[in-house]
Amino acid sequence: MSMKHLQKSRYYESIYPKVFAWFQKHTAARKILKAAYKGLPVLVAAFYACIILHCFFFERRTLLFKELLIPAALFLTVTLLRKRFDFDRPYCVYPVKSLVEKDKRGESFPSRHSASAVVIASAGCFVSIHTGIILFVLAFLISVTRLLAGVHFPKDLLAGWGIGLAFGFLFFL
Repeated sequence: MSMKHLQKSRYYESIYPKVFAWFQKHTAARKILKAAYKGLPVLVAAFYACIILHCFFFERRTLLFKELLIPAALFLTVTLLRKRFDFDRPYCVYPVKSLVEKDKRGESFPSRHSASAVVIASAGCFVSIHTGIILFVLAFLISVTRLLAGVHFPKDLLAGWGIGLAFGFLFFL
C-alpha cells in the first residue's frame, strides 16, 4: 500500500469494530441503516427534482439555471478530485468490513454523496428556508450513514461538506 493511501483514523482503529459488532447483533438496526444508506440519497434527489420543477413552473429562470448548473459543476469537481486523490476506503485500509455491500476500491475522498446533498440543501434554501433546513438534516443523515456503514472516513465526509458549502455560498449568494 502506498503512503498516499495510508490513512490513520482512531474511529476505524478502535471505535468502528464496536459499531460493526453492535449492528451485527441488532438486525433491525442494520436493516434501518441499510435502508437509510440507500433511501436518503433518493429522497434528496426527489426534493431536488421538485426544486427544479418549482423554478421551471414559477418562471424563475435565472434561479433554474443556477439550480441546474451549480450542483452539476460540484458533481464534476468532486468526481475529478476523487480520481485525482484516489484515497482508499476504510475497508481497504483496515481489517474491517462494511455494513453495506460495497466493494469499490479508492475514490473515497471527498464524499460525493455528502457534497451533493449539501449543495442541493443550499439550493433548496433559495426556494424555501424550510426546504433548505430539511435538506441539510437529510445531508447530515446521509453523511452519518456513510460513516456508520464503514464506506467513508470522517475526513471524506467533512471534505464533502466543506466543498458543498463552498459551492453553495460562492455560487448561490
